[in-house]
Amino acid sequence: LVFEGIQQEIVLFLGEKSCGVHTGIRTIELEGVHELLTRGQDILHHTQLKEMDHSTEKWTMYFLDEDELDLLRWLRKHEQLTRAGHVIDVDVGIVTGLNEFFVLSEQQVEQYRLRPFTERLVGRSAQLSGAILTEQDWMNNVEKQFPAFLLHLPDVPFSQLPCELQSYIANGEAKGLHTGYKCRIRNHWYVVPSVWTPQAFMLRQIHQFP
Repeated sequence: LVFEGIQQEIVLFLGEKSCGVHTGIRTIELEGVHELLTRGQDILHHTQLKEMDHSTEKWTMYFLDEDELDLLRWLRKHEQLTRAGHVIDVDVGIVTGLNEFFVLSEQQVEQYRLRPFTERLVGRSAQLSGAILTEQDWMNNVEKQFPAFLLHLPDVPFSQLPCELQSYIANGEAKGLHTGYKCRIRNHWYVVPSVWTPQAFMLRQIHQFP
């Protein structure tokens, strides 16, 4: 990983020459910064250059090869296929603004006595196996000390919170965690907005399978 502690498996570097001619994009997956240093620019010359369409396609599509891209473009235009957005309401999930503070393992929950103020959570797609999340799947994540709890605090002033919550929040503020953009623009930085449970969910970074 290029940035220590980052929660994504892939870091993408984009470079565009200002030559006035649009040529395409190359996407390269590496195991870590050491591979970037050892393979250098040579890897660019052995990676497929893919045609881009900025108007309708997101950059994440270009991790697929050219044949897969062609198939998706063909399916998008197919008359017998219906887009999900035409039959279901699609909305963004929970945005904590600071997973380090809000997404906790069971050990952390017990240490700070936060269990009454938590909701169940799947922290990362790598914690999922298959298309259905069962009660046992979530319990397995808890036993492995994966971050499986979301800190969901009442939207009230600091002085009205229980002592254990005040202590945890004060500890976060001592580390400067409340100064991040998404936290500091809230009325109370320690309250995650729009916490809700959907009828079904999919993660954006979806690990092994689409």
